Amino acid sequence: QASVCRGIDIFGADAVAGRNGVPTNVGITDPFFEQAARHGMRVIPVVLRSPKWASENPSLYAAPPSDDDAYAAFLGTLIDRYGPKGSFWDEHADVPRRPQRAWQIWNEPNIDRYWASPQPFERHYVRLLRTARSISSAVSTRTTSAPGGSASDTGPVIKVTRAPSAAAARAIACP
Repeated sequence: QASVCRGIDIFGADAVAGRNGVPTNVGITDPFFEQAARHGMRVIPVVLRSPKWASENPSLYAAPPSDDDAYAAFLGTLIDRYGPKGSFWDEHADVPRRPQRAWQIWNEPNIDRYWASPQPFERHYVRLLRTARSISSAVSTRTTSAPGGSASDTGPVIKVTRAPSAAAARAIACP
């Protein structure tokens, strides 16, 4: 079984309405999950960035979400589509059923390139992680959300995140 760590910017602001009206562009994500499944690949999608309408600062490309619930609703939409009971698998019976079970929440929030905010990232990011974990558990007990990696100095991330469970660690391990 092949494993791939791949960050995909799938918090898009157009196309099909999903959970709570959160837009989802399945024209971008469907081919990604289809090809991964057809080739037996396990992927770790990174739910990264906010669309302008849900951003703390719409003029900054990497601004964090202004509303953690909107971000979590979007994650719920992705799980509804690609998770264990996902509509994608029902709509594409010819694709090997390989439901997505792990989602990385943001990436490297400790650097401005990915978390462009004048405020320190720790408090907001922890809130975002908690909200994401809550929605992923509510939508499917067979999915997990995991903290994003950190660049350079890992001290701040280690302080704000708990060690993942053994199951979560196996789900997000990417050799």
